[in-house]
Amino acid sequence: MASGVPDDFSLSTNPFGNSTEIVIPIKGLHPTLCLSLSPHPDTDRIILKEYLPSTPAGRIPRWRSTLRESTIIAVKDIHIDTLDEISSAVAAARLRQDASVSFTLATP
Repeated sequence: MASGVPDDFSLSTNPFGNSTEIVIPIKGLHPTLCLSLSPHPDTDRIILKEYLPSTPAGRIPRWRSTLRESTIIAVKDIHIDTLDEISSAVAAARLRQDASVSFTLATP
């Protein structure tokens, strides 16, 4: 019996399973780039509920079919736990004069 390290073995830091990344242009002054967010009642993780129409967030592809009720796990590759952390990450991107912000979401 042979034992050894498998060639295709890797560990993930994402405990949520499937995830996707969206990029939203920084426009306007809304602290969460016009995303409607709320804490999940059981886990307190931040859930993407909806977006304000006629905004850059409103142009996100696959919104209803894929992203609604997704859990936000990172903003600009920084782990996120609270609404304040999301607002702070967006504010920091504005100060750096970034053109956009990336969100990593665990899809339902």
